[in-house]
Order: sequence, then C-alpha cells, then structure tokens
Amino acid sequence: MAKNRQYYVAADSNNSGLSLRRTKLCEYLELENFLQALLSPETFHPEILKRSMDVLAFLNEENALLPKHLDMLWRLCENKHEADLVAIYLTIVELAKILSEKNLDLIFTWI
Repeated sequence: MAKNRQYYVAADSNNSGLSLRRTKLCEYLELENFLQALLSPETFHPEILKRSMDVLAFLNEENALLPKHLDMLWRLCENKHEADLVAIYLTIVELAKILSEKNLDLIFTWI
C-alpha cells in the first residue's frame, strides 16, 4: 500500500474530528489494486475473502464494485478446492443480497 498519502480531511465546523471521505477511500482501493489482489487466483486465500465482505459491500454501496470485479470473483471458482469454493460461493450469496439489479443479472447469466 502507498505510504505517506493524505486521505483524511480536516473537519469542518459541522463535524468533530477527522473523517475519511468515502470517494477517496474508493479511489485509494482502486489505486492500490485492492480488488485485483483480493480476487486474483495467484493471491487468493479463502479466509481473506471471507473477511473482506464489508469492503465489498462498501464498494457496492459506492457503485465501485464493477462487473469486471464480479467476473474476477466468479472466475476464482475455476480449479479450486471444495473449501475455497465454499468461501467464494458464500461471498457471492452475500453480495447477491445487496447488488444492483444489473449486477445481479450478470451473476445469473453465469449460473
């Protein structure tokens, strides 16, 4: 991850303390290729995927979870052990509860 980058902004008069801008966080995750690392077959680990659901939900909420990311998630299923598949499928099921209709339709085309 990048070092010495400022993603916090000084609080304004209506907000106490520092707040992280949601759009900046999305930009940061994209800049650092977070999803590419998370969803890459070379770096995949089922426990990390399970613990990343909050980040995936956040990106979905910010419309930053793109069809290409869902495609990467789906492709993780290729040549995986059963325990890995369980983690991937559970993530897909959890995401399906919050995805946009467009992204949900995309997943249904793969089933």
